[in-house]
Amino acid sequence: MYDFERSIHRRMPHDLMEWMKTHRLYQVWIDNAYQEAIGIAPEEIMEHYEEQRDLFGYDIMPFAMIEDDYLCVRFKENGASDIIYWSSERALESPEMAVFPLYHSIAEFLCKIS
Repeated sequence: MYDFERSIHRRMPHDLMEWMKTHRLYQVWIDNAYQEAIGIAPEEIMEHYEEQRDLFGYDIMPFAMIEDDYLCVRFKENGASDIIYWSSERALESPEMAVFPLYHSIAEFLCKIS
């Protein structure tokens, strides 16, 4: 278990963690254009989480950067998780305005990104 998982008392989806081991740079379709995502190494996720903790809360965990923004796993109450785009700029206005759903599940993300 990684430090960031202990901190929020949740585990990152195993399939995503395995995929991240071999995918550092990849393209994600956002706002009608491909954006380059840079994966965050598991041992560095906690550092990124700590920088935005007050805005992320306990249900959002970053796993990649897109410029100053993040791709994140959003943990839901029912145990499921989805992939969101998290805007740093919009988060300063309101944490709710920072969240843009991209993929309904980890499986959908992995299928479309690979």
